[in-house]
Amino acid sequence: MAADWKQFEADADVLPNLKWMPTTSVTPREQHRVFWSERLMLPINDPFWNKHRPGDLWNCKCWLEQTDEPATAKKDLPKESEMPSPMPGLEGNPAKTEEIFSQDHPHFPTSCASCLLNTDGKVHGLKGVKNASQVIKGDCLRCDIKDSCLARLEGFTDKTNQLSKEEYEQRKNKYEILKKDDDYVNVTFDAKSGALKATHVKHNFNGGKGWYEKHVQDVGFKNGASVILEEEDHSQFKKRHVEGTWNGLKFEIAGKETATAQNIREGLKHCAKKKGCKIAVLYFPNNNFNCRAFYSGLVMYNGLSGTSQWTRFDKILCIQGDDIIYEKSHL
Repeated sequence: MAADWKQFEADADVLPNLKWMPTTSVTPREQHRVFWSERLMLPINDPFWNKHRPGDLWNCKCWLEQTDEPATAKKDLPKESEMPSPMPGLEGNPAKTEEIFSQDHPHFPTSCASCLLNTDGKVHGLKGVKNASQVIKGDCLRCDIKDSCLARLEGFTDKTNQLSKEEYEQRKNKYEILKKDDDYVNVTFDAKSGALKATHVKHNFNGGKGWYEKHVQDVGFKNGASVILEEEDHSQFKKRHVEGTWNGLKFEIAGKETATAQNIREGLKHCAKKKGCKIAVLYFPNNNFNCRAFYSGLVMYNGLSGTSQWTRFDKILCIQGDDIIYEKSHL
């Protein structure tokens, strides 16, 4: 919408008005009918567009057409009481506000204490605000420290791969068992770090992307983890399998060739579909991890809480190149 609007403004000298066009949905909703049934037309600079526009309802499929046809007379405009209000998060014109979502978006944290970037629950980066009770939903848009927080990737890791003596011995014993088991191959143990890896002969590597799983396993091993790729039995219709275990917990990998917030959310949803998955691993094969997009996608995913598409992971890991660049408890 913002990009379209900039083009509308560029062509306004010859096409000064905008016409509200009908939805392309096969099941039109009634809210916007008051605008498109009569092909409402108004100048680009009319204040009406600051409050109403196609896209101010979730999943709206209306659109605007630029035209030089005469504008709708003010007397013929619908009454304000007949006009639908934008849904939460979709207020304002993004070309003018320069915000993807308005401050009442349900994905925004409700306070500094619930912000994913906030590690101590205090108020940070909001000028003139000293008490958490003064913070309102959406204030993070004007937070002075959000960009620096997002840039400090190392500040958002809580890697716990330092093994106790007991854990080390458990892994070593598992290694001795697996290397004698004909069902496992590439069984390897690092005597220094206690890292362990092994692959079941019936692990079903994903088509042309099977190397994702092998690479993720190698990165985990390099970082001192125990990564076992387990058997996947696909003889049962629609049965979903996790990749195996990561430090003893079931894990799933989602390859993210593009690193948009929406794709981050889809990757987490993919992991959530796998029964018993406790660790979600997002792998970025194109080295395009973006912290801002990741946190936006995580917030979008958390917005699904309470639905069948969401689960609370014990940990979320992001892998890029040969490194684990994000490893932290989910919430």
